[in-house]
Amino acid sequence: MLLDPSALISLDSGQAFRWKTNGDGIWRGVIGDCLWTLEPEVLADISPKTPLYDFFNMGLDWSGICNRLLGIDPYLDSAISEFPGLRILRQGHFETLISFIISAFNNIGRISGIIERLCMRFGKPIERFFPSKPSDSAVFRSFPGPSDLDGITEKDLECCRMGFRAEYVVDAVRKVNSGEVDINAIQDMPFKQAKKELMRIKGVGDKVASCVLLFSYSFFEAFPKDVWIKRVLADKVGGKSESDFGEYAGVAQQFLFMKVRNESNGRKIQK
Repeated sequence: MLLDPSALISLDSGQAFRWKTNGDGIWRGVIGDCLWTLEPEVLADISPKTPLYDFFNMGLDWSGICNRLLGIDPYLDSAISEFPGLRILRQGHFETLISFIISAFNNIGRISGIIERLCMRFGKPIERFFPSKPSDSAVFRSFPGPSDLDGITEKDLECCRMGFRAEYVVDAVRKVNSGEVDINAIQDMPFKQAKKELMRIKGVGDKVASCVLLFSYSFFEAFPKDVWIKRVLADKVGGKSESDFGEYAGVAQQFLFMKVRNESNGRKIQK
């Protein structure tokens, strides 16, 4: 199955923090224990059996979802037109949880740096490559799983320079490993219960829980409100609230986030 190259904008949309490009339009990143290089021939033939298919949520009708959102608000219509390939990624539960705990009161550059230090210190060397070329393997390691971080302390995490967030990461690791928070069972919970389950972890409030539920579990009703989205709701969409965007409010949120962020800082998104 073909993945439209325009979907690669999703890798640079604040959902994921470990994908890199050197400016040639080729993105590299790790899913599980495999380093993926998203060359044109890879995008042209993605099997439903591969992790890349699930990662990009390719089983969903993204055109149909976008059509459902059209007409709700002119600013959203403009965002959908401006970023037609954007979609919600479906990332690993533990990686997404830890990543968005780290994201609290942080910017994307610092988030990425902290996560990379965490992976280089506690992750495993990459041994699988797709295509089968171990290029750039030295700068990629797997994201550490719960067992890799079992018994971790705040002092152990000092090398990652994550500051006050270390306490929250330690709490998340402990609760996931003990089964106190079952991150696999969350997928089958109703939305409100799933959010409540995640918020049992220190440092996981409404925004972080909403990000995890949206970007890992595909709860599309999740509507994370960061500074950009609060600005949109206040200034751009005529006083609308998340309920006005319906069952795909989280998808709408991501389009709105992309548009207002670009307008605010002049940043060019790589497409």
